[in-house]
Amino acid sequence: MRFILAFCLGACLGSFVPCLAHQLVFDHFNWRARSSCDYCHHPLSWKELIPLISQALLHSRCPYCHHVISSIYWQSELAGGSLAIGVVLIAAYQAWSPTRICLYSILLALLAVMAACDLWAYWVPDILQLACLPFSFFPCLLSNLGWLEDAGDCPCLGLSHLTPNFASPLAWRS
Repeated sequence: MRFILAFCLGACLGSFVPCLAHQLVFDHFNWRARSSCDYCHHPLSWKELIPLISQALLHSRCPYCHHVISSIYWQSELAGGSLAIGVVLIAAYQAWSPTRICLYSILLALLAVMAACDLWAYWVPDILQLACLPFSFFPCLLSNLGWLEDAGDCPCLGLSHLTPNFASPLAWRS
């Protein structure tokens, strides 16, 4: 059951990633805008937004203009679901805390949006790069302060191993 839920949540996030990247790249970013067809711009209903299932039922075509929907959407939904299962498996094997799972999941989602922007326009918005910084250093910081159980798998290239006295607040003053 845990894997089915993880796959569904990952597929939803995977569906959101190319939409967000498309809006960032083509400068029409609006949080309140509903999902719409890329060609006829008709708003899509909730049943047309179910990851993977709606693609299969609609034969990867818009229900209004019948234009072919890009395959990147179902591919990102499938990749998002698969990555979510991978995170659940690694988290269970490594006995990660919920804090670490959330931090790594957010970092993974931000990196996916950066990859999609790079794929479409060979450009990554600065705001995404800045957003990745805290989520890549927070696990290391929390590990060094003892709030997470281990620092061996920090995404910031072993920074915690280079600063052994970082956990002591007295070492910050010297």
